[in-house]
Amino acid sequence: IKPGKVTYGYLGITPQPVDEKMAAALDLPSTKGALVEEVVPNTPASSAGLEASDVIVKIDGNEIRDDNHLRKVVGTMRPGTKTTMEIYRDGKLKSIEVTLGDYPEELTASRQSTQKDNYNKLGIEVADLTPNLAERYKIKGDDEGVLIVDIDRSSDAYQEGLRVGDVILSVNKNRIESVANFNRIIAKLETGETILMRCKRDSRRFFSAIKIK
Repeated sequence: IKPGKVTYGYLGITPQPVDEKMAAALDLPSTKGALVEEVVPNTPASSAGLEASDVIVKIDGNEIRDDNHLRKVVGTMRPGTKTTMEIYRDGKLKSIEVTLGDYPEELTASRQSTQKDNYNKLGIEVADLTPNLAERYKIKGDDEGVLIVDIDRSSDAYQEGLRVGDVILSVNKNRIESVANFNRIIAKLETGETILMRCKRDSRRFFSAIKIK
């Protein structure tokens, strides 16, 4: 680790909370834990065998309350840490060994450069679309834009169908080229305003109307 470098543990999943309906559907004893919505390829999670629909309920014996708690716990652990996770899969409790990775530099940069006010307005965190991230999220083509790397499930963006891995191409017909460019545009928007985003998922382009908090 370089002096002064901030490091975060990295798992490589998109987690979501567990509500009562989800707990019943997955045959869980409670709503505690974090549901694995997606496993990013070539990450510690995929190497350890975590699967979508797994529910992480403990890390090294410590209970995981929900998806936000999972992010906090993993983020405060050092890269290279070997952990034992207790998960529910198909209604059965099992243990899985995971060695955490180093949070990708592209995502670390987005954590530091995505303005908190903008995250609060939209409920999404974005990163510059680098070749490494494009490969990680299997994004084809040479479009410019920013990549959604985290999203608040209670946000209007999520309710309108935006997901981690989507690429934002434009906001109100303003072309998006970088996180800095995105931040400048969003910072000018007022609470209650509805914006038009053009996005890309796989090879499909689509529009989404999002209300600013």
